[in-house]
Amino acid sequence: MKLTVLIIGCGDIGINLGRELLEEGHQVIGLRRNVEALEGTGIKPLKLDLNDLEDAEPSSLPQADYVVYTVSADRFEESAYQAAYPEGLKRVLRIMEQHKTPPRRVFFVSSTSVHGQQEGEVVNEETPRFDQLLWHADV
Repeated sequence: MKLTVLIIGCGDIGINLGRELLEEGHQVIGLRRNVEALEGTGIKPLKLDLNDLEDAEPSSLPQADYVVYTVSADRFEESAYQAAYPEGLKRVLRIMEQHKTPPRRVFFVSSTSVHGQQEGEVVNEETPRFDQLLWHADV
């Protein structure tokens, strides 16, 4: 059965996932601010900045069976992280809820870079975050 998958924040992870889904015969739409990076991938590009979705209509985002949210902040600041993660996701979910047929699932993909490991250490639920390491470091 051919599915439609919307990958929001279709960067490195999203492009790799999209290629695999295309090989399996699915339709893949990649949403990102810079769609030129999707050229030649087979992924249908959709140029959009999530900050523009504040009062957007349901037609702003296409119908999809599944949504994969792989957004990253556009700069290393608290306000950018807030805009990308909780606020951006809330906007997307608000729009998807208004679709005639909402997606079956929305997958949220996050980064482990908040943990600060750079030597190949194992990262799990018990690993302290980077900000916790800085807070307890002897400076």
